[in-house]
Amino acid sequence: MSRTSCIPRPQRNHQLVRTAIRQVAMLGAFAFTLSGGALFADAHSAFAATTCANGDKTYIVHAGDTLDSIAKGHQTTWQALSAHNKLANANVILVNQTICIPVKAGVKPASATITKPAAPAVKAVSQAAHGTANIFPYGQCTWWADNRYHQLTGIYVPWMTNSDAYLWTQRARQYHWNVSSTPHVGDIMQLDPGIQGAGSYGHVGVVESIDGKGRFTASQMNWNGVGVMTKSQFSVGAGVHFISAR
Repeated sequence: MSRTSCIPRPQRNHQLVRTAIRQVAMLGAFAFTLSGGALFADAHSAFAATTCANGDKTYIVHAGDTLDSIAKGHQTTWQALSAHNKLANANVILVNQTICIPVKAGVKPASATITKPAAPAVKAVSQAAHGTANIFPYGQCTWWADNRYHQLTGIYVPWMTNSDAYLWTQRARQYHWNVSSTPHVGDIMQLDPGIQGAGSYGHVGVVESIDGKGRFTASQMNWNGVGVMTKSQFSVGAGVHFISAR
């Protein structure tokens, strides 16, 4: 008689199934033992640092974020963020993951300072009126002063009445000409009556040179005769005036 198992056949089939399941579970556990460390490491690397260094900005990943979009929002690159956060895969970031952003990444480069060119200096416009012709009688000191001043500057004096030599400073001010006690080459010299040889009508001429120590040379007519042009040296002082359209 053949020996039979003490376990009935249906029960034995159940035992075989349980044995197979147990073996599969053991194989799964073994496989997890081999690979579980690597999977954990990958997950840890995906989250990387959860505590940012002092001075870093902290950004929490939201749905729809990519490392590139986060980088662009903080003026940096995804490569820099990946390296700074030690990410194993820059394409894998998870919602609620912490991304550390270096402070320097959030600083926009200073824009170049544009220096506006300086406004050109505005030259003061003289308000001095100009004459149109020399109306003084030839040979008089007034004719010479007006004629010579026009030769040097292209300007005639504008006063045509009440224009005896001793009145020229008064008339000059009325026409907004400059009257000074300091001579410049080309200025009209005016002497008051009785000053340095001037007659009762005063005298006018034109400064030709500055000789130093308060002395200057002027050209004139009717100093030594009507119609005679001469040059004489005069001194700066009381009763001596200098007129110009400057």
